[in-house]
Amino acid sequence: MPDTGVAELDFASLTAANPRAVRGMQSVLEVIYDQASHNLEHQRKFIRGQAGALAATRSPAFTPDPDQSSSGFTTEADLSDDEEYSFDGAPCYVLSLEEGVGPLNPQLGWWFGTGDLVRYPESGGVDLLLPPHASEHQSHLLSESPSTTNLVYARQGYFAFDSKYGRLWLHARHKGIRVEDRPLAPRSKILLESRARISIGPFRFIFEFKVSDEASFQRAKKRALTEYYGQEKRYEATSATPSTHDVRIENWILHGVVGASAVSLVHAASHVRSGEVVAVKRLRLSTKEGDVATKELQVYDEILASIREHRYSKFVMQKHSVLAHDRPPTPYREVYLLWKPLALGDFAEFRPKGRWRVEFETVKKRLFVQTLLGLSALHDCGWIHRDLKPTNLGVVELGERPFAIIMDEGQAICQTSDGHKPRVGHCGTVGYLAPELENGAFASTYGKEVDIWSMGVVAYFLLVGKITWSCEYNMFVPERDAQGPSLWKFREARARLMCRPEDSVEHLIGGMMEEDPRRRLSMPEILAHPALRDVRKAVDDRSDTERQVGQKRGHDALHAGVA
Repeated sequence: MPDTGVAELDFASLTAANPRAVRGMQSVLEVIYDQASHNLEHQRKFIRGQAGALAATRSPAFTPDPDQSSSGFTTEADLSDDEEYSFDGAPCYVLSLEEGVGPLNPQLGWWFGTGDLVRYPESGGVDLLLPPHASEHQSHLLSESPSTTNLVYARQGYFAFDSKYGRLWLHARHKGIRVEDRPLAPRSKILLESRARISIGPFRFIFEFKVSDEASFQRAKKRALTEYYGQEKRYEATSATPSTHDVRIENWILHGVVGASAVSLVHAASHVRSGEVVAVKRLRLSTKEGDVATKELQVYDEILASIREHRYSKFVMQKHSVLAHDRPPTPYREVYLLWKPLALGDFAEFRPKGRWRVEFETVKKRLFVQTLLGLSALHDCGWIHRDLKPTNLGVVELGERPFAIIMDEGQAICQTSDGHKPRVGHCGTVGYLAPELENGAFASTYGKEVDIWSMGVVAYFLLVGKITWSCEYNMFVPERDAQGPSLWKFREARARLMCRPEDSVEHLIGGMMEEDPRRRLSMPEILAHPALRDVRKAVDDRSDTERQVGQKRGHDALHAGVA
């Protein structure tokens, strides 16, 4: 008997939505459950429904004749193959992560089409068998209409997760596929929303993403991606794609939240066509707050313009674009700041109970050196970050090719010849504030050296261990630390570092956390330090190789265009 149930790990359905699709799927049901159809056992796993007549209910967008019965359409003649309807108990195809219900080739995803029993005699080469059933003498169907939009092929297209981000895509191998009535060109793909109208030739379907247990689905998906693609580190924020929680803004789909502050949320987002992934800072602003956002945008524009050509600019998160729209009748407007690249997490995940606590020190050193190089790009171009801390240092990749970036340059300021005056509470994060940033007793003005001190504390957290001094108040402002316990703890910790060999990473960190900015290590001294020299060379060598490959591709593309 046909399977009409819903399994726990079924996560998406493709439900017939026009009479032709219903009739065609019913014919498929009859054929694949025929006792003689032993070669279609695989296709049985992916179809749900009953053969026989179905009652059609009015689509929300369809207004029938008022004389018709309120329970549905009176005759089949009332139904048009060119319209979209809802059918009681309509047959559907399902995508599932249940054990034993996987596609023929998991790496290629779930293929759909009429099947090709000549080239694939055992299975037809498809998972979702489209009507009519293909025999040994029929490798594809050309429908009654000569229109190219009504073509149905043996292997028309497929649904597949991408190996890097775990997003579900619809791929078109041939023409005849439409999404929301827009054609999907052959050899192209589109990122699906949680609900979408999909036409395959003359057959109309409703695609819908829905899971009964999100946690179970994510665990099963993680196992599948690891098994099929060897993917161990996933971008959690995109992994539920498509999801009922996704929001579409223009051509971008906003996924899960990857960060939050008092005034904003940061999402992962994907472009529906190109697949490009970015981070999106989502701000809901009043008119007054909008002025602050405008200033922040100006900073990002100026940073992008100044560091774009710098050798190490790739280690700094950069503005991609801005989307905005008003929310009438409220006085608010939403602004979406798009950044690239997207980080899968930040340095805070290296804490003792964090998800990356077991990473090798060589990997952490490499990530740290990359953020130092990103900071050198900012400094070379005249910028001071002023808010460096573990949560503002992002990890884009781990594994064999670790990649880190500096994030959130919203508090950055230009370096000036006269320096900047220390002021309490004007920028930065307590625990990572250089002594001279808020206390003029250490220096009458401050400059880029404040970033060196902050990165020293980051390095201590990353490579030495837990920070023992308080991060609740600034220990370098006397009235904030009246008894001085935190300052004593800091100085004791630094003294221990300075007792280590001069070529050790501990001694390097101690030099970065020097209280006197005039004696603090400079960026060239840090990058040339013996503890980082080999790692820095490895990072430079890979960057040079990638740049040469990029230049060669550009050269080849240019000459191909000329030819």
